[in-house]
Amino acid sequence: MGDSTALLNWTAPADRGSAITKYTVSGEGGYSQDCSANSCTLTGLSNNTKYHFQVTATNALGTSERSPASAEVRPDVKPDTPAAPSLTFGDKQLTVSWAAPASKGSPVKSYDLEISPAPAGQNAQIQNLTSVSYVWKGLTNGVAYKVRVLARNDAKEPSEWSAYSAAETPAGAPVTPAAPSASQAGSVGTQSQLKVSWAAPNNNGDAVSAYTLTTLRGGSPIATQQVSGTSQNITADNSEADYTFTVAATNKAGTSGTSPGSAPVRAAGKPGTVSGGTVAAPGNSGELKVTFTPLTQAQRNGSQASEISYRWSTAYGSGPISAPGGTISGQPNGKNVTVNIIASSTKYNVSGDAKAIGSGVPYGQPGRPSLTGGTSAKGDGQVHWTWTEPNDNGRPINRYEVNYDGTGWKSVGLARSYDHNAGGWSQSHTLKVRACNGTDGNNDCGFDDTATAVSGADPTPPLSQIQAHNSTCPGKPGVTDTYNPSGPSCGAGWVERSEGKLNVNCTKDIYGNGTPWYRMTQGSHPDWYVKSTTVDLFGPRPGGC
Repeated sequence: MGDSTALLNWTAPADRGSAITKYTVSGEGGYSQDCSANSCTLTGLSNNTKYHFQVTATNALGTSERSPASAEVRPDVKPDTPAAPSLTFGDKQLTVSWAAPASKGSPVKSYDLEISPAPAGQNAQIQNLTSVSYVWKGLTNGVAYKVRVLARNDAKEPSEWSAYSAAETPAGAPVTPAAPSASQAGSVGTQSQLKVSWAAPNNNGDAVSAYTLTTLRGGSPIATQQVSGTSQNITADNSEADYTFTVAATNKAGTSGTSPGSAPVRAAGKPGTVSGGTVAAPGNSGELKVTFTPLTQAQRNGSQASEISYRWSTAYGSGPISAPGGTISGQPNGKNVTVNIIASSTKYNVSGDAKAIGSGVPYGQPGRPSLTGGTSAKGDGQVHWTWTEPNDNGRPINRYEVNYDGTGWKSVGLARSYDHNAGGWSQSHTLKVRACNGTDGNNDCGFDDTATAVSGADPTPPLSQIQAHNSTCPGKPGVTDTYNPSGPSCGAGWVERSEGKLNVNCTKDIYGNGTPWYRMTQGSHPDWYVKSTTVDLFGPRPGGC
């Protein structure tokens, strides 16, 4: 049998004396064909139609009876060569699809597939497939395969193999990536650069075409973007809430699961400056009392309050200070000192700019005055003290205070001397003095000094009596003392022994010229004077003179 043909053979009958001139083959459907010999190729048959042929022989004398019918004859032909199949990838599989080829003979009943390269552990061919698609499983992701197909019908031979399909690679969605890593890559203003990187996962047969990077702040997603590589710089607003990142990989097969979140990372930048403050001098030497307003959340620029520390600085030093203020020391008394406050973040060890919050003049208690007392002159019923001006220790002295005999402190203004009625002659009294340079009445005063003063002696002249040895001319201011027993002239008059004892008023230095003269106040010569250096002329010095 062939394509619309059949080769029919039969045994020639006896011709009975007249040569056979032809044979006639007839079959179903009115088929008839003359043949010249007993082997004849029948043409014009209908493929896949069942025929039973009978033959008659003809000679000059006529045509024989029909032979018995032949066995069943069914002309057929193999199907046309199929077109190359198409492949659709899957995870470790390919879906093979093809179109049924034309068949001039019997209908196509089955197909054979052949794959290249042969899958590990499998035959390269699959036969007797009755549909026009097949899912070829057990393949290796990432390996490019191609497939061809042939068709079978009832003909003895199958069709020719089709051309191979275009190569196709099985693949699945990528494996879920591991958690990415994140770190700060720099900060500008109120934003920071955060660098996120991750390892490429197993692509499961097809290269990753993109990664989906999700940014989360405080655990909530705030942004998603597609990234081609395995790292990305993210610009993030500085925030006290930590950032975390997740990533998912995509290839032609789909998108992987979402990775675990990265370790938290903070977007924090340079702290701002404090908004204001005060500087005051508490009156302790070298100290200034400083207050300032701690940074607000916005001014912290991503750092938490516990991560912010503060320092003070002046032209004379610096040091730590706790918010909202404290006392700084080591500053020069009497100088106007400007105080700056600097905020620093321990998160990324970055400091803000200095902010001048004010200035003050440190000062301390004044030094100790040096107090001097002493004994007043005879006849001076007061006690007197003087003192030196001490170091003001950075602030002008505004008063001195004295304490007389423990009666309590009182101000004497800026005077540096003090007088007080002694209440008698030759009386001893004690005075304390201290310098002050503030207004609080106590803490602004320095150490005191103590001294004793004595009032003057009783000025009433002690009366002494003297008697001349013989005629004597007492001295007088401007007149030379003389002594002459023979009695020469004496301008003031002679003092005679016969006058007896004379009273002398022992008033010293009555002329104020530094010479101790003594004035006679009784006797016959009240205007006479005795000089201390010559009183010996009258015998021993009288008591008190």
